[in-house]
Amino acid sequence: MKVSIIIPVYNKQKYLKKSIQSILEQTYDNFELIIVNDGSTDNSSEICHDFQKTDQRVRVIDIENNGVSNARNVGISNANGDYIQFIDADDYTANNMLENLVNIANIYNPDVIVNGIEKINEKNESVGKILPTFDGMTDIDKFMENFAKVQKQTGIYGYVHNKFIRKSIIDNNNLLFDKDIWLAEDLDFCLDLYRNISSIYFCKDIYYYYLQEAENSSTTSNKKHDYLQQGEIILKEKEMLDYKNALNNNNLGIVN
Repeated sequence: MKVSIIIPVYNKQKYLKKSIQSILEQTYDNFELIIVNDGSTDNSSEICHDFQKTDQRVRVIDIENNGVSNARNVGISNANGDYIQFIDADDYTANNMLENLVNIANIYNPDVIVNGIEKINEKNESVGKILPTFDGMTDIDKFMENFAKVQKQTGIYGYVHNKFIRKSIIDNNNLLFDKDIWLAEDLDFCLDLYRNISSIYFCKDIYYYYLQEAENSSTTSNKKHDYLQQGEIILKEKEMLDYKNALNNNNLGIVN
């Protein structure tokens, strides 16, 4: 099984080497690392190309700056793996992440695997963990039953980087990130994903380390919130739940 790992990069020279190194040190080696350099103006491009020169699994695609969603879409269009894993350039992974996720995929054949996240600060100290509510293969109806509550409390269903996604689900349903959304674009994408899956596996192990308050992070951007846009994402969540016959009292009250 081949895995496509997609990293969008914009001015992440401070964190990039650690992030890429954590991937290249994986105990499972049948993967391609697609790095999409989104018009970086620092030394990020040079760092990426240096890794490409020394490891044939690394492919760097340089594009003009057009945002993280566009960069991820470019990665998707160039991916050749059976599953896709998104990683942000300021985060890093456990070295057994791919091996364990591939083992799960080989045994259970899920459309999506969701695993835990550990939030860390600049000193590499843990500042919190987010773990799935479920464990193992989970019925879609069960997953949807309290979707809105779990998402509101933890945000776990909206992160894209703790999802191991079957590539054919993305291809067959033309799933892409909305380039006009700069905040919660990953939740928007995940809502489209959930509409189209028939199986999901939850893993309580932590393989992903998510840096908080990183430089050049969208969460620390000085852009103004587009509240209408965020409201439209909530409406999209409501529509997804309705499509999945899960607009029960619990979900409806929260999204309303």
